Amino acid sequence: MNSHDVCVVILAGGGATRFGGVTRVLPKCFLPVSGEETLLTRLLNQLDEAGFAKAVISTSPQWFPVLEALIARYRETRSYGVQVLSNPAHAAGPLAALGAAARDIGEQRLLLCLPDIFFRENPFPALAAASPDEVLPGCIAGRLMRAPHSGFLTVNQEIVEALTYRPSSSHHDAFWPGIALFRQSQIVPLLESTAPAGPIEDLFAAAIAKGVRFAFQPCGPFVNVNTLGEWLDLLTPLTPPEA
Repeated sequence: MNSHDVCVVILAGGGATRFGGVTRVLPKCFLPVSGEETLLTRLLNQLDEAGFAKAVISTSPQWFPVLEALIARYRETRSYGVQVLSNPAHAAGPLAALGAAARDIGEQRLLLCLPDIFFRENPFPALAAASPDEVLPGCIAGRLMRAPHSGFLTVNQEIVEALTYRPSSSHHDAFWPGIALFRQSQIVPLLESTAPAGPIEDLFAAAIAKGVRFAFQPCGPFVNVNTLGEWLDLLTPLTPPEA
């Protein structure tokens, strides 16, 4: 097994209503993060550098012409295999969109990514070498001065016991950056058993309830860009808390 048996699926069909007016004319994932990269092209570059050969960007029909045009420019400078999918299922929610995209891929594994996550260090090389088993990366809680607004992974002996957007009353172990590595044979039946309008953590709750075991893999700091302030935050290096 290697990264060539993986199709990366990037869900980019949201309306970004929390961000403000700029996302009415440009998808949030095309916000610049440097003189050369946007949120989305940085993610694609990191995936390419890690050795993943194929990515599908799933977006709504509304945003399809914009993303297709912008990704066409990206293809002029990179040989990375990127396809933009016009996916009407985004109107029903992220799980419906993921299900529609997952049914069309032929690879043995699927790597879920979200395009509004800014990784300071490339988290994907270790995933490219991962076993075929399901994997959920996370940033260990306590290593960040400012916690990202993201899901919480509860981990026990390197196995993920829960993914929730509400921290445990006792503790949480890691912040989830929206990455998940699935076997194709697992994810399609799971999505068919999950309400399509539900939040994305419902997929992992259903998987864990059915006995699917996710291995935990640490990743470095990240910023989940949901608001203008979080976009500005990613330009400020995060420093570890004082001992």
